[in-house]
Amino acid sequence: MMEGNRTLRAAIYASASNWAPLTRRDIPIAEQSARCREAIEARPYLKRVGTYRNRYENGEAGDYERLIEDAINRRYDCLVICGGNHFGPTERAAFFHIGRFMVPAGIRVIDIGEGWDTGIMDGRKYAFHLTSMARMEKNARKRRDGNGS
Repeated sequence: MMEGNRTLRAAIYASASNWAPLTRRDIPIAEQSARCREAIEARPYLKRVGTYRNRYENGEAGDYERLIEDAINRRYDCLVICGGNHFGPTERAAFFHIGRFMVPAGIRVIDIGEGWDTGIMDGRKYAFHLTSMARMEKNARKRRDGNGS
């Protein structure tokens, strides 16, 4: 879905962090970047303006802070990621930055790993999807540790 005839500046974020390792597989950074580039190329209304990377398991490392700062300063209109589990150090950080800041500020989020696009789907529902991913991870951890039913 195009926003009028306007080209959207798209940023890619790829990260080695994964706050849901039991329910979402790790995807190498190079593969995340490639998938995101393909998604941008498939959408003629998107123009890639940058790629942010975090090569560390700490979700707040690498380019993460610069990504958030650039969102605040509106250096991109659309964020393309390959799974919300790779965004931020925790589900809470992902929920806050995407659900409470980016989507309400009009930044479109395309999560090709989970199949969400806040430009054509309700961004609030995507933010709550991140919360349900965290709940699934917590339940998987309980089962793994023998504390679940």
